Order: sequence, then structure tokens, then C-alpha cells
Amino acid sequence: MIVSLLEEFSVIEVHNPKNIEHQGTKYKFWYGDPDAPILFKEGKIQGENWAELVASELARKIGLPAAEYFPAIYKEKKGVVTPSFVSRTQRLVTGNELFSRLNSTYADVSFWKRKDYKLATSLVILESMYGHNDEFITLHPLLRPAEIFVGYLIFDFLIANQDRHDENWGLLRGENQLSLAPTYDHASSLACREPLDKRLERLKTKDKNYTIEFFLGRSITPFHGLDSKRLKNSDVLAYCFKHYSFAAEFWAKKIMSVSDDFLISVLDIFPHDWMSEIEKEFTLKMLQINRGHILEYL
Repeated sequence: MIVSLLEEFSVIEVHNPKNIEHQGTKYKFWYGDPDAPILFKEGKIQGENWAELVASELARKIGLPAAEYFPAIYKEKKGVVTPSFVSRTQRLVTGNELFSRLNSTYADVSFWKRKDYKLATSLVILESMYGHNDEFITLHPLLRPAEIFVGYLIFDFLIANQDRHDENWGLLRGENQLSLAPTYDHASSLACREPLDKRLERLKTKDKNYTIEFFLGRSITPFHGLDSKRLKNSDVLAYCFKHYSFAAEFWAKKIMSVSDDFLISVLDIFPHDWMSEIEKEFTLKMLQINRGHILEYL
């Protein structure tokens, strides 16, 4: 399997699906070696495929622990493939399971309506796991698990990810080991579902209430604040810098090292039948705007 799209845009042909994956809303299945399975995931729309791929390249560039994604096709259906980050001796414990241990009725409503799904509680859970009896294997020598998760949240702001719900992060439990899982599932980022005509209008408009910047300012997350109101991505960013300043600055500086030339090189990789020129232009502008807002905290 290729290491990076920057080496070449090579589409992997997938054959012989084995186990259908029922978690989530997309058609996906596992295939390959049972000891090192690979997941194929078909985007509901084409944008979900390139969003996942762009996010993967950006995470790799800044050194964020992240699942890797590569372009793929199965029976003429475009999608992405990702090698499993869960070994045969591990189990993924997602956030909803962790929250359910605190409140037995937590999962009785759909995850978008779970007002107990609070940002502060998520970070407290990760802080408490650091002192767990199991050995907590950290993903970075300088950072605690909660501080690595802060990196996921700041990355979410950069790519305008609105899908950090309680099944889109978790812990890896192995024999006498516990670790934070890498960040995964970024298919709802980068405004990938915005229609082309609206993208073009936002790129050209002089109406300040229809600009890309205004559009991004409305980006909302599944997290709730202490007042049980949904938090915007900008609220989450501010919280990270206020309560986890060291980690927030660490990851923000990593993001600042990503140049426009690198962003353009990633977007230019995609053939037109995977990502249009309007989508590339819009995505570049988005990333530049959000990177600028992160810079304001440094």
C-alpha cells in the first residue's frame, strides 16, 4: 500500500469483501488478511472521499496520530480504504461506551441529542484514564492523552469537522494496556457536502453574510457546553487554549508549519473526477481562513 498520496495518486482496486461493517451509515466492509484487515468505505457523495483523503494527508504532515486513508474503488464505486488500527489483541472502546459508564441512560437518545455529551466531561474522562491501573501507552512523549485529544479538536477546527460525536473517538484496550485511539473518520469535514453552485457563489460574493468566513463561523460540533447548548467549532478552539494552553499551542504551531504550497500540492494531486477545481479552490480558502484563526491564539 502506498505511504502517501504525495508519492502518487494510485487508486486501489478492492475485491472479495469479507465482513460487512454495520456501525455508521455508509456502506463499508473489511477485506484482506484477518491479522491486518483493511476497511473499504464508500462515500455517500464524492466529497466525502476527498475530504477523508485530504484530512489524512494533513494529519500526517503535522504528526497527529491518525488513521490512514487511500483512494479505492469497488465495483465502480469510489471510496477509501483504511488499514485497521486495532490489533487482534485490542478492542476499540468508543466515547459513547465511556459516557454510558457514567450514566446508564446516556445512550437512550440519538447522539446528536445527547446533552450529557459535554466537551469538559470528555477531557475529564481522558485525564482520569491517565491514572488508570492499566499502563496508559501515550502516543506522544511530551503529551498526556487528553492533550493529544486536544490536538484532534484543533485539527477539527482546521478542517471544519462537525462530526466528532461519541463514536468518532475512543480508547484502545489491550491486555493490561490502554491507549488513546488515533483520530479517525473525517468524511464530514471541509464542507464536503456543500453544492458546487454555492461554493462558487461564496467564493465570489461581496455579501459579508454569505462569505466563506461567515459560513465557517456557523460550524457546529456534537459537543455540549455546561449550559447544555451545542458548541461551535470556535467555542471548542477557545476552550482548548483556555484550559489546555500548552497542548493547544503545541498543536497550533504544528499547523502553522503547514504552508500554502503544501496545501496546494495536496489538492493538486486529485484528478478532476475525484475533486473539481471549484472544490479545490474553496477548500484551500477554508483551510487558509481557519489556519489564520488558530494563529490569532499564538
